[in-house]
Amino acid sequence: MLTKKAKQSLLEWNPVSSRIITASLIIGGTLFPHKNCHKVTWVSPNGVTENQIDHIAISQRWRSSLQDVRNKRGADIASDHHLIIAKIQLKLLSTKKAKSRRKKFNVDLFKDPKVVQDYHILLQNKFSVLENLHDEETSINTAWEMTRDSIVQACEETVGYLQQNRKQWMSENTWKIVNERRQVKEKF
Repeated sequence: MLTKKAKQSLLEWNPVSSRIITASLIIGGTLFPHKNCHKVTWVSPNGVTENQIDHIAISQRWRSSLQDVRNKRGADIASDHHLIIAKIQLKLLSTKKAKSRRKKFNVDLFKDPKVVQDYHILLQNKFSVLENLHDEETSINTAWEMTRDSIVQACEETVGYLQQNRKQWMSENTWKIVNERRQVKEKF
């Protein structure tokens, strides 16, 4: 038996569809009222026949997270099928703080003997200042923090941090092909 909301679709229910019901799945496109042009997922090559044959199925457990399902006709995907978009809002128990990425020093520069010499001189100068701190007032933790900071500052001044260059997710050749395809598509 179809619910009133399941009638919001263009698809025809058949015995294959009963498998979806027995698997406790919900067809996302049947839940939300949209114009037919936003439900159509396939267009025939002649452009006349339209149908809703692609679906997003979601477990009934996650039904409350599903906010909307519709097609995006303007997506440039080189297919007679339209892209289907589902808006999902997950309700998580708690958010964890993102750990900041640890900065890495550019240690490859230590292969150069001049850089190593500069680092040693700078480190000796910083440690000579720390040698005068043998007072009883400075605790071990304070001495450790000052030593650590001296080493880090010497590295920052001599070699600096490693710059990570991210690769582009699409190459220039791919963008060229996409633009050519758009031009051909505009001609038709």
